[in-house]
Amino acid sequence: MDYTSTKVKNPVPSSFYQSEGIDEKLLSDVVHKVKNGLGGIGGFAALLERDLESNDPRRRLVQRIQDGVKKINEFIVSLMTLVHVPETGLEKVKLHSLLKEVCKETRVDKEQWFDQDRLPPDFSDGNVELLADPHMIRNLFYHAVQFTNLIGGRIEEIKINPQSGGKVNVEFYFRREASSESLPENIFKLIEACEPIEARLSLAIVSKLVKLQNGKVSIISLSDNLKLMTVQVMKGN
Repeated sequence: MDYTSTKVKNPVPSSFYQSEGIDEKLLSDVVHKVKNGLGGIGGFAALLERDLESNDPRRRLVQRIQDGVKKINEFIVSLMTLVHVPETGLEKVKLHSLLKEVCKETRVDKEQWFDQDRLPPDFSDGNVELLADPHMIRNLFYHAVQFTNLIGGRIEEIKINPQSGGKVNVEFYFRREASSESLPENIFKLIEACEPIEARLSLAIVSKLVKLQNGKVSIISLSDNLKLMTVQVMKGN
């Protein structure tokens, strides 16, 4: 990740991270126990796969076990992100580089968006920096992109638009051609209504993390199948 470290303390009070009625140590211990169990299942499946011939039809079943373990593990990590965010320091994060990294990880395939010499006109200043926690801001945009993927969307364009008052809008234009189902534009209703549940979890994480950045998230329909998700955060510097 391309960012420059500074010695700034996160101003968010520790009380923000406390989930009422939830013992965080107990939750962490339970998750650790579950992840250990998943690791054992995945390791055993890997041993089974190693002993099977490449044309053995049982390999497909073993690979399904491994895929299931991976998905459950990702779901648990996302759930922990939603209920607990660690208090950490702030750093200068280059937004262009971070988005490039996130889109590679989430398999958004338009690499030309992030070629410094081939930026489209609407992808404005590639050198925009945020003063933010790098892990938190990466999670924010990872789950924003992941949400569009999970609801069957295809990102067609990304814009970075610096605003007045030290704010930055990151705009994701995406289509849902495979579905005629309308999406509620109210974020809280969308968190309750959209499917699959993994999409609801990702959007809930976006909603939580964007508040930590003193920003907001919105989704509007530009046409029948073209949507715009705007994630607004403070530059902080």
